Amino acid sequence: MVVQEFLLGVVDARRGVSIRTAYIRPFESHGRMVTPTFANWARRGVLPYRRLTLITSNVRDFERIRHIERFDFVQPGHN
Repeated sequence: MVVQEFLLGVVDARRGVSIRTAYIRPFESHGRMVTPTFANWARRGVLPYRRLTLITSNVRDFERIRHIERFDFVQPGHN
């Protein structure tokens, strides 16, 4: 579950609380949240030196994310 994706499009506080209550809090209460460790962030700092490509059918969302974080992606079967 990616909390950032859930909250990315929130335009008002009431909607944010609603999403948090309906989708995020159940995962929190069951201990199902995973957060990056320092080692994850440190490894991420090295990744630009390696060329990685994400394969996804979710082109619209990943084109938006790519404006913030540079990476390559392709649709399945379009290599």
